[in-house]
Amino acid sequence: MKFFGKVARRLGAFLGQGTAQNTIPAEYKAFLREALRLTDESGGNPSVVYPFLERQQDKLNEDLIALIPAFATGDNIIDLFNFANLVQQFPQGQRAINLEIAIAICIKALDFFDRQDNPEAWAMTQHNLGNAYYNRLRGERGENIEEAIRCYQAALEVRTRTAYPEYWAMTQNNLGNAYSNRLRGERGENIEAAIRCYQAALEVYTRTAYAEDWAMTQNNLGTAYSDRLRGERGENMEEAIRCYQAALEVYTPEAFPLKCLQTGRNLGNLAYDRQNWEIAIEGYDNAIRAVEQSRDWATNPQTKQQLIADALPLYGRMIEACFHLQRYEQALLTVERSKARTFTELLHNANRLPQNATPAQIQQYEQLNREIAALQYTLDDQPPTDPTNPQPGHRNLNLPNPAPQTTPLLTLIQQRKTLLAEINDPTFNAFETVKPQLPDFAQLLNPTTAILQWFLPQDPDLGAYAFLITHQNSQTHIHPHRYSPAQRQALDQFNQTYNHDYRQNSWYESLDQRLDHPAQLLDLPQLLTHRPNPCHHLILIPHLYLQLCPLHALTVPIQTATNLEGATLAPLQDCFEKGVRYAPSCQILAYLQNRPRTQPTAPFFAIQNPTQDLHYADVEIDLIRRRFDPAHILKHAAANKPAFEQPTTRAQLHNSEIIHFACHGGFDSTNPLNSALILAGDKPAPLDGERTLTLRDGRRFNIEHQCLTAAEIYRNLKLACRLVILSACETGRLDSRTTDEYIGLANALLYAGSNTVVDTRWCVDDFATAFLTICFYQELNHNQPIPQALKVAQTWFRTTTKADFLDWCAKTLQMSENDIKACRLELFDYAQDPPFAPKRYWAAFSASGLP
Repeated sequence: MKFFGKVARRLGAFLGQGTAQNTIPAEYKAFLREALRLTDESGGNPSVVYPFLERQQDKLNEDLIALIPAFATGDNIIDLFNFANLVQQFPQGQRAINLEIAIAICIKALDFFDRQDNPEAWAMTQHNLGNAYYNRLRGERGENIEEAIRCYQAALEVRTRTAYPEYWAMTQNNLGNAYSNRLRGERGENIEAAIRCYQAALEVYTRTAYAEDWAMTQNNLGTAYSDRLRGERGENMEEAIRCYQAALEVYTPEAFPLKCLQTGRNLGNLAYDRQNWEIAIEGYDNAIRAVEQSRDWATNPQTKQQLIADALPLYGRMIEACFHLQRYEQALLTVERSKARTFTELLHNANRLPQNATPAQIQQYEQLNREIAALQYTLDDQPPTDPTNPQPGHRNLNLPNPAPQTTPLLTLIQQRKTLLAEINDPTFNAFETVKPQLPDFAQLLNPTTAILQWFLPQDPDLGAYAFLITHQNSQTHIHPHRYSPAQRQALDQFNQTYNHDYRQNSWYESLDQRLDHPAQLLDLPQLLTHRPNPCHHLILIPHLYLQLCPLHALTVPIQTATNLEGATLAPLQDCFEKGVRYAPSCQILAYLQNRPRTQPTAPFFAIQNPTQDLHYADVEIDLIRRRFDPAHILKHAAANKPAFEQPTTRAQLHNSEIIHFACHGGFDSTNPLNSALILAGDKPAPLDGERTLTLRDGRRFNIEHQCLTAAEIYRNLKLACRLVILSACETGRLDSRTTDEYIGLANALLYAGSNTVVDTRWCVDDFATAFLTICFYQELNHNQPIPQALKVAQTWFRTTTKADFLDWCAKTLQMSENDIKACRLELFDYAQDPPFAPKRYWAAFSASGLP
């Protein structure tokens, strides 16, 4: 940019602005001088300038806009112009004001850059001013676009194809964008003008010489053809498809993931609307692979989650296109590609270790992985921005990659990188890409087991989808099921009714009534016709709000040996001899099944009634512990957080086959990582400003002093157990509002190393919970699989009469007469007989993970 130096010397000699600058307040003058110094010395490097702007955001205001004309001089106009480009792309502050600052600077620059003496500078200023007007948020949108068009056209008076071919093509492309979005004039003519501009740009932007710019213009031209009003509609659409496909030759998921996402989505949507399902799949597949690549590159956890959330419409449309072509395996793979991706990656990395490491290095590496896992679900960090991605065709002096923002997560990742450098295993890649794929169902399923998986697209007009998966005669069979938009609407209405008064007494009182119809809404009887015969075991993989519903307890018609002609209504789990269990996804199920295992050496560890207000939690553990020798119990006040964090306690946890929590629990819907099990503590009532967990009864517990949170489980627990039982409230509730990155206690414990977690979907009853759990252990000791033991226990519990229950307490549990009298008094609170028939007393409990 040698001409800028010539301009500055000439203008500095003839123009004096000192008097005007004397009117600028000192703090603004100091701000601008420092901003221009950093811009000049760094060559316009945003990683140098942006941290300064972040600290001085209060100066980017209306006053600064008004002061620009007085501050500009021949000596500083070059740096001021480059500073305008940086401000226009600055990701923080108020976007509207940032653009107004850029506009004010560009307008003032035109007083210094004469078209005759400095045509290049004048044309560049017109071009960048056009960009600012095109993106402007203030004023009337139609007039702003007209201003942008006038600026681009002015720039083209100098930027001719002969003299400045690259700049000519750049401005032609941006002018095409302005015409494509023009609000004034005749729409058909505006699109024709846009097409002419893009075609002109492609005369210079050849794929050989300008591969990325060529692809950008092809994408823009494709959009113009898809919007074209003139000509034959079919030919225009075919031309649009050709342009998008051409752009995707360069915009690959690996090279340009964000641009591939945009172009792939454009191609997919265009083909989808034309019911060209083959091309729609091509477009959406490119876009989804671009999302996956972007997630691999992202380090900020919120960015990873947001990428999936923003792309959710693609997955639904992709599945619908696959259904039309009867590509059900590809449809199921698309479901897996959208589900619980963060958890899948965490499990993948947890199972991989570098070679040649010492035991101490392995221990340090695993601890870093656990701490990184806890932060991967953090929701309160702001996603990083990319200041190096200017508006299309917006050139600056130099825009190197900015320095990465320092966050606790990045610090941990750097520590892991340093450790791996010390270990020096050249074959190990800590950031190995997790390829979304269907598992080997031959290993995951036996001939008498089925998987039932759901997907609820973000667009309810697509309805919903279900897949029943079996593996028989050495072949995997995928039985698809589509729900109509009307059925989806009924499901959504059920969800609103089911959850709207959760935690209130009315919710528990009407629970059985609310669960009368979901089985019919989900077409469960029809879906089950595709199960194997016999089918002993069912794995449920719900989606979004279905995860909160006790699907295993929904009432369905089943045939029995004594009633072959008709059907008996019974809970879904009664259809399967070995019960029902849940999983987040097929791929996660495969990871859990294949991860390395160590054999526990101790049978039982328990936390017993830390708050000493759950009488039957004491009864529960006292009766259960008889079955285990030895049994390690932290009881009452001894079950405090310092004791839980002792190395000896952690060793007991790691070496125990079964871990049992009989205590209070709670789900934090605002921050699911704060969902917790309550331990003992003598701290006073929490103060305002302290992190707390609120239970159903309104009590608040200090998270730091009395709670074992999901985040702490991710960070600190290493287990090798067969089973964790969470005999506490709300331990199975999960956050799944926009994506299905299910965050809660159960998944944290699966990550920590447990094979299976038995948890609860709502606040449970102390008395009923204790004896249901005791009955479960009886069945478990009969060497039954965990889901089967739970099913048998629940079946007996919901059908036993008061008299039979007391007889069981006396003969089987051998409780004392005083304890039986106490139980008899408790049963007066249960009006019906059998006392525990309502679903609120037994259906909250379910098993997740391996059988």
